[in-house]
Amino acid sequence: MGKLNKAKLDALNRSKKKEDQKMWLDGDRLNLDNRKKRLTFIFRYKRSGHSSATEVVIGKYPAVSLAEARTKANTFNNMLHNNQDAYDENQEEIQKNKAKTEAKRNYSTLMDIAEEWFVNQTHTGKWNTAKKVDDCRNNFSKFVVPIVKDKNIKDITTADIVRVLEQKVIGINGKKGHFCHIQKPTAKKTKEWLQALFRFADADGRIDTNHITHDKITYKLVKEPDEIKYLDTRHKALDYKFIKKFVNTLASIDDDRVRMLEWTVLTAGRTEEILQTEWSEIDLENGIWTVPRHKTKKKKSEDIIALSKQAIALIKHQQKKHNINSKYVFTNADKGTWSKGALRYARDYIIGEPYNIRNGELYFRPHGFRSTCATYLIDNGYDETTVKRILNQKVADTVLQHYDSADFIDKKREALQLYADYCYPKGYKR
Repeated sequence: MGKLNKAKLDALNRSKKKEDQKMWLDGDRLNLDNRKKRLTFIFRYKRSGHSSATEVVIGKYPAVSLAEARTKANTFNNMLHNNQDAYDENQEEIQKNKAKTEAKRNYSTLMDIAEEWFVNQTHTGKWNTAKKVDDCRNNFSKFVVPIVKDKNIKDITTADIVRVLEQKVIGINGKKGHFCHIQKPTAKKTKEWLQALFRFADADGRIDTNHITHDKITYKLVKEPDEIKYLDTRHKALDYKFIKKFVNTLASIDDDRVRMLEWTVLTAGRTEEILQTEWSEIDLENGIWTVPRHKTKKKKSEDIIALSKQAIALIKHQQKKHNINSKYVFTNADKGTWSKGALRYARDYIIGEPYNIRNGELYFRPHGFRSTCATYLIDNGYDETTVKRILNQKVADTVLQHYDSADFIDKKREALQLYADYCYPKGYKR
């Protein structure tokens, strides 16, 4: 065949036929071996005192290129000319590489082992799609690595994994300082993957003891994490940097469903409360909207919402429009309340693009305006507890839980007015 070349090598590597020839000579003792149906470069020579040929493995093709194999063969030939034994020298190099490999095995990060585990999961048929590998790799990168970092997997403890499962992670829009607890379904899946990974590492002899056992960490997941609801990405929120553009879009649209969206923006109220806002609940003189207990989510106490100047202007607009002919501030053709789908209808059909494009940057869910408001307030110095109270959410402090909403009204008014001034810098005009 003459000297080897890349085209011939690639053809042999691709061929599924059984080649009659099992060995090809490139020259200068460099051979291509296919006896084990795997193209391998070997250096073949006669050792002093040995009757049969000695073979030194250089490497498998295409991991080792033809040029690299020739360079290595040339080195071996020079050694022979200088009365050095290529086999002995190569064995020394092999031992050095083994030592490096062993050292690496003795210090492997979680992601080092994870990549080996991914290969095992795929080859054994346990994971038959690349998506599963990608999902797990992304999960570990997002939730696990920030906690354990480059720590030797042997040194990762149960306490480290508990920290992973209980951590607060970056919340909405990935902005610095916006944190929420890892959600229970995610924590559960992370736990399952980590336990499988550590079983793999244990079976492979990469860890001395598997501390990450089911019994040791399951109890941490019995109770639902105390999620910060306003950062819950289940309700897609409009980034507040777009809120001025959004409310400006609504200015020329005369429809009660659109006004309800504005009312949601200005009060950060829940959808059911927005739909059923009654005139009797509004105190314009004191700038207060009192949501009765039976309309609140927990139905434990009424919710007192401080009204900004812009919110009051919106209510006065509705008074002029309807002359208070209905029980409700926002009414349908029958003077009754709108259905739950009214706000989504306003988004999809009355306003339309780009706000109804599901994967677009401006897409939102009506409930997400609570997140928008909360995010703005946090970015402007308000603490988590204060924001949760403004949104009528449960707070961890049992003392604060018993405060009457009225005791906090000034703080609510200050915060919501700051937000309203940001949304409507020129005031509310219709």
